[in-house]
Amino acid sequence: MIPQPDNTEDAVGSYQIVDVNEVESPNGVFRALTDPLGVGGFRINQLELAPGAEGPEHDHTKNDQEEVYAVVAGSGVLRTGRAAAYTPVDV
Repeated sequence: MIPQPDNTEDAVGSYQIVDVNEVESPNGVFRALTDPLGVGGFRINQLELAPGAEGPEHDHTKNDQEEVYAVVAGSGVLRTGRAAAYTPVDV
């Protein structure tokens, strides 16, 4: 079930609030937030990993999709592109 966003409007314009805990996470780490947030121009997802865990490896070169990653807590290594391109992160 996709939770319905809380559609709100104020001085900054309209925005939506979704409790990610109400969004299904079929594999326990990945939540697709695009539809619950009502986003139409891009995709937004949440990936939450336990300490020492690795995220799923995937490649978007064939569909030309760009991705943005924002680390909001913890630390780790983000591997991008070539196997040698590691970026340490610490929040």
